[in-house]
Amino acid sequence: MRRCRDRGLRAELATPDQGTLGARVRAARLVPYQAVIGPREAAADRIALRLRDGRRLDALPATETLHRIARLIESHSTDLLDHDHEA
Repeated sequence: MRRCRDRGLRAELATPDQGTLGARVRAARLVPYQAVIGPREAAADRIALRLRDGRRLDALPATETLHRIARLIESHSTDLLDHDHEA
């Protein structure tokens, strides 16, 4: 979360005490991007994104993902990744 906030991005942490992963994903379904960071992603410093429309993107390096999101916000764009990177 600190890296998100350092880039001026809003970030909220949904912990297991707030329900199952599925329940947390459904509760946040209207946010533009959901970062799902489980043990594998955390160990590899990667972020797996879920988009508002339900698509799941392959995990990418955290720094690259945060850079892309910050750049999109600056440009007021919604196209997170090139279409060849979609899962």
